[in-house]
Amino acid sequence: FMLITIPEKHIIRLKDITHIQNESNFIVIYTTQDKNYTSEEAFNTVEKVLEEKGFIKVNRNTLINISYIGNSINLGHKRSLNIFGITYINVSRRRMQILKDVYIRGILGK
Repeated sequence: FMLITIPEKHIIRLKDITHIQNESNFIVIYTTQDKNYTSEEAFNTVEKVLEEKGFIKVNRNTLINISYIGNSINLGHKRSLNIFGITYINVSRRRMQILKDVYIRGILGK
């Protein structure tokens, strides 16, 4: 899967993407190399493709690569999770149970 970025074209490997956030008219792609890329690709389009590739939607505007869920996940009232050891992302109430299931499967599968 290739994501076209602004203003240049880049090919970003899926395994390098930690998470993607929707910012109205564009998306921001966060990577393991501490580089952020922007793309005019529609968030819904990216979501549909990446859900089958190990990404999960945790709130209205964020997709995460489940490979980078850190070992700290707050399931309390704050509902946040640690991505790549440094970034905390809020999880919606509706997505929390799905995330718990994915997280537990990941722990038990290791």
